[in-house]
Amino acid sequence: MSTVLVTGSAGLIGSHIVKELLNFGHKVISIDNLSGGLPENLVEHCNHQFLYMDLLDLHLGEVFKSFKPEIVVSCAAVATEGASHFRKRFIYQNNVEINLNLINCSVNFDVKKYIFLSSMAVYGGYQKPPFDEMLDPRPEDTYGNAKLVVERELKITHDFFKQLEYVIIRPHNFASIGQNIFDRYRNVLGIWVRQGLQRQPISVFGDGLQRRAFSYTPDGAKAMVNAIFSDKCNYEIINVGGMKPYTILEAAEIVHKHFPDSPIEHLQTRYEVRDAWCSYEKSQRLLDYKDTVTLEDNIAEMVEWAKTLKIREVQSWDNYEIDKKLYDFWK
Repeated sequence: MSTVLVTGSAGLIGSHIVKELLNFGHKVISIDNLSGGLPENLVEHCNHQFLYMDLLDLHLGEVFKSFKPEIVVSCAAVATEGASHFRKRFIYQNNVEINLNLINCSVNFDVKKYIFLSSMAVYGGYQKPPFDEMLDPRPEDTYGNAKLVVERELKITHDFFKQLEYVIIRPHNFASIGQNIFDRYRNVLGIWVRQGLQRQPISVFGDGLQRRAFSYTPDGAKAMVNAIFSDKCNYEIINVGGMKPYTILEAAEIVHKHFPDSPIEHLQTRYEVRDAWCSYEKSQRLLDYKDTVTLEDNIAEMVEWAKTLKIREVQSWDNYEIDKKLYDFWK
């Protein structure tokens, strides 16, 4: 059994990965500052040690020295893709800098393998979906570019130091039980479920004909854990996520069926990639990825779970680094 350090363990994907690792008997050290995850997602288990800390903390090396992780799974991120144009420095701190701190510690303390959760956002929108891993990255926003920087840093680090195996996972549009529904800027299905619970209109940017493939988190977590312990995945870039694209409007209508008092409301068109979903053949071949739950069943499960949550204030930024061209719905 291995000792695995998981960051972002109160977040959606991180919490499911922690559960999957514990199910297989591994020892898990996890870190989260609870800025975006839910405390309810934290797993109590004899093989799990949770640490509340910020990954920008320069004392992070003490964690590596004390617990001696063999593997790092980097899930922590501020994944506000559309809003990243307006807080560039913040996005780089909470995506690039936190990973540089982790990579430094991984090299200094002889971590064997680093699993990095990147993003479909690295592909951009100038290419025809489904995006496969051989495409040249062409990100259109600061968030996607930040993820790409970390991908390249991992290769640079390995090539120079001749250590630190790595796998780059590019997840897309994950949702399920455990998603933070109180974030104003990300997690579209979670935002809609929260709006429905509060009898607010279900907000759709523009005409809603943008297409995405939504993904069930437990399916993805199983595949990502397979990446940790498979040598054939080393140094690979692998898309992980749903196989069937939907328009945003089709997804909104599924949520609306659960909340008939919440009409669908079309808001100002947002600058974003119009159609974006990924190929899945490589994840099936290397990670045994399976898409087992329909979007309808996933949303139904989320709705019932969300009804049990303590209502929180919706997280919103106090200020933006750039306020030009700011959308009306974020002012």
